[in-house]
Amino acid sequence: MNMNKELQTKQENMLTATRTHFSPFALTMEGFATQSPNLLLEPTLRTPYVNYNKSQLKLTIKGRSTDRDISEFYAPIISLLKRDSKKTNFIALDIHIPEMNTATLKVLFDLFRFLSIKVSRGTAVEVVWRSSFKNQEMRETGYDFSDLFDLNFRLISE
Repeated sequence: MNMNKELQTKQENMLTATRTHFSPFALTMEGFATQSPNLLLEPTLRTPYVNYNKSQLKLTIKGRSTDRDISEFYAPIISLLKRDSKKTNFIALDIHIPEMNTATLKVLFDLFRFLSIKVSRGTAVEVVWRSSFKNQEMRETGYDFSDLFDLNFRLISE
């Protein structure tokens, strides 16, 4: 087998070995990070819609976040946000997650902790936390996060 064929086979095996919705993008993330202004992931039954606007440093997450390997789903997205945030003084998040698992809570906790550090160093951060008026658990989760972290939270019940 020639080297290109071996590399292609190895990459295909890596993609089929992982189950996350993000997997098809894993091999192109470096290209995205340097060239494309946006990352758009459509939702699945267990992963949310994600829109990351690199030029505005705005991350939108909307939908169920209950996949068993959800931290693997978010890892490359959060990594890009962290890397890109080194060059800016403003970060925006728009979050509407009607249902999440414990792993998603941990991802968000870690993200908000990182953003709190950015605020302490002079970066303006705006978090819009959206929830259904009927979904008391998600409203309370937004309130809890806003109490825990020194971030500009706007809590919106729709």
